[in-house]
Amino acid sequence: MNGILLAAWLMLGWLPNGGLAVYDPPTLIDVSGSYLVELGAEASWGPVFAGGSMQVPVWQHDGFTFWPSQLVSTTDIGVEVGPIRLGWRHTCAHPVTPYLERVQWYEGQLVPRWDSAYDFIYLRIGVRRTR
Repeated sequence: MNGILLAAWLMLGWLPNGGLAVYDPPTLIDVSGSYLVELGAEASWGPVFAGGSMQVPVWQHDGFTFWPSQLVSTTDIGVEVGPIRLGWRHTCAHPVTPYLERVQWYEGQLVPRWDSAYDFIYLRIGVRRTR
């Protein structure tokens, strides 16, 4: 073991087309042109790794805004040996503007009212490109 290896990333994404389904009343809302930002980091020490990320999608409906509607967080921990990674991941999503009724549009921006979370244990087999 040669010490702790740190990695970080910033991901910017654009959704050229897409839609959100609202069930009460039944409506499909066009969110084409929306974007998201993700910031993440991971540390590894020998075969052990731990990390996580935070992703904020900003759904656009009536013009361009900077008003986020939810935060999706992940926490990841496990071991990696060669091309095999065995880990545990917790993912949760929370509204940025809480305590509003269901899903609604407020001044042209989607405002969800939900919290969600799940955990999973995974086995990933992959190839890393080295230079």
